[in-house]
Amino acid sequence: MRRSFMAVLTLTLALSLCACGGGQVTETDEVSKGAVSAADPVVEEADGRVGVYKLVSISEDGESEDLSSLESMGMRCFLVLSDDGTGCLDMFGEQAALRWDDTSLFYVEEDGESGEDDATPYTYEDGVLTLTDDENSMTFTRLTEEELEDYETNGSGSLDDLLAGLDLGSYEVEIPEGDPSTGPVSGTIDGHPVTILGAERVDEDGESYLRFYYDFTNGGDEDASAYWEIYFDAVQDGEALSETSLDASVPEDENDMIDIAPGETIRCTLIYGFDPDGGTVGLRFSDLDDEDFLYYYVDPQAPSGAPD
Repeated sequence: MRRSFMAVLTLTLALSLCACGGGQVTETDEVSKGAVSAADPVVEEADGRVGVYKLVSISEDGESEDLSSLESMGMRCFLVLSDDGTGCLDMFGEQAALRWDDTSLFYVEEDGESGEDDATPYTYEDGVLTLTDDENSMTFTRLTEEELEDYETNGSGSLDDLLAGLDLGSYEVEIPEGDPSTGPVSGTIDGHPVTILGAERVDEDGESYLRFYYDFTNGGDEDASAYWEIYFDAVQDGEALSETSLDASVPEDENDMIDIAPGETIRCTLIYGFDPDGGTVGLRFSDLDDEDFLYYYVDPQAPSGAPD
């Protein structure tokens, strides 16, 4: 599975902006209730980063947008970092678990998964935390004393309350054993026809990778992409493999994020690091409710290769 921190936050903000109708909004007495004013930053914790932050701006393709319009409507987005390396994203009253270290934030799925390939790098200086992802960035500022008091009183609650109950456990992938697939494997995932076509080995910087090719057909009534409609998992010798990207890319590598119209088909790829001398690699496609499954197996010594 994969849902990067930046991708999840961007989608949530997009949905919220659409719900607001975008553009300018007028502050009313109701939405301004509990609003706070700017003040000096809160004194930082010992490690300099533990605390609560609010999202203040987002930049995409060089264009920056101030999010004060959302804040004026009471629709604020907070980032909570705890001193044990856990935390949460508090998006308009909904919480999502995360892990963090000195350089990156890791979004945690509901089943507890997070990994290095899901990392979103960030920089921190003087109470300002900036997430970066390719050409995009999001800026959070530490809450002032007054804002923090308001957040704990009128927001989602204290830091302990926010973190309580979030699933931060380890993630284990269980894929049944199977013989290497001898041809394409087709099935339907949440109404979307999918065909896994094959896999090729790619060596880069002394590491080995499998690039899987698959065709995704939009079986719904609205535009959709493979990235948001399907979960992906891969295992080898009982260990979950990490999805990644390669410098030596092919055009299909970028297709999974493309929205296609109902009935259209697009060819996409998945790339996983693997051990060429290990056991059979199992790939699983599933829907968000874990009701539909599609399996494909690869002999690491003799992958089928890229489709014609």
